[in-house]
Amino acid sequence: MTRTADAQPETSGAKRETRFEPLAIVGLGCLFPKAAGPGFFWANVKHGVDGITEVPATHWNPDEYFDADPKAPDMTYARRGGFLNAVDFNPLEFGIAPRDIEATDTTQLLGLVAAKQALVDAGVILANPSPTPPQRERG
Repeated sequence: MTRTADAQPETSGAKRETRFEPLAIVGLGCLFPKAAGPGFFWANVKHGVDGITEVPATHWNPDEYFDADPKAPDMTYARRGGFLNAVDFNPLEFGIAPRDIEATDTTQLLGLVAAKQALVDAGVILANPSPTPPQRERG
């Protein structure tokens, strides 16, 4: 249930009345280290899986960017972190032309993947999972 304050103006010394309204979570999607979706995440929680690992070689060489001084510019003072596994992303599935991917922030693309997971988890049937990108009119 969500907690909301009544929409009455507050007066000095007056008590705010709180009421609870029902809230339905109909779908869930997420991406976490070592968990590419809600089922994997909850299994990791249940089994005590630690998602924090050494920096993968595919990301960067920690020896080149490590400095024990947390205030050192352009460096990191950690050799471990939470890293997502590679995520398969088909831009056409989301109506994005492949040529536009390079200009799109990775977090936006991951957000689309998590949103799709939530819709599928909610039972939404996606009408066309791999549409072609819209064609521009030439003229």
